[in-house]
Amino acid sequence: MESSNVTIAVILAGLSCLAGAATLENDFRDPPHSAKPWADWINMDGHFTKEGITADLESMKAAGIGGMIHMDVDVGVPRGKVPFMSETWQAYFKHAVLECERLGLEFTTITGPGWTGTGGPWVKANGSMQHLLPVSVNAKGPATFDGILPKSEPRVSGYHQEQTSAMREALAAFHEDVAVYAFPRTDPVLENIDEKALFVRNPYTSMKALGHTSRRPRCSRKPTSRR
Repeated sequence: MESSNVTIAVILAGLSCLAGAATLENDFRDPPHSAKPWADWINMDGHFTKEGITADLESMKAAGIGGMIHMDVDVGVPRGKVPFMSETWQAYFKHAVLECERLGLEFTTITGPGWTGTGGPWVKANGSMQHLLPVSVNAKGPATFDGILPKSEPRVSGYHQEQTSAMREALAAFHEDVAVYAFPRTDPVLENIDEKALFVRNPYTSMKALGHTSRRPRCSRKPTSRR
């Protein structure tokens, strides 16, 4: 009798594994809502219409997107007719939320206009958005290095143009060491590092591309012809 019980248990375990594999395959073919990707949904400086909202959200739904993060930004395009937080903007925002409910999309939004959210002069330098800056010293080895490492200088871009003099002083004064690495010196392996590190934020559709982004990628496959 014990042998029969073991045989039945093995058969049931095998059936359970097959059912689990089938469920996993089905989930890949038709992912549940919780596994669907989200997208950044960016309102380009006042270009906000009910028709555009509905078209965007219906396209997201059709593409299998599960939700989005809404934000308002100014990236250099001509300003639209719907100022941020105006009565029209609020009505359109409400329309976007209701459309998400109708389509079964999840909706969230950042806490303020722009990439920085709730940034402002009330945020101290040590609590503000920060970036890592490398500074290097060349040494010959093998040897014990005993010296003072230079201080890195803050990177200043067009995004800092609206800063007050006090904010610039705080930016220049703030510095914190994070790590020190020693490694054999080689030629740089990353081209256009400023673009890839997002110090240079081009191109936008309204701006001329820089560096490697202005070159069209090459296709390694030869075109085929059909008769």
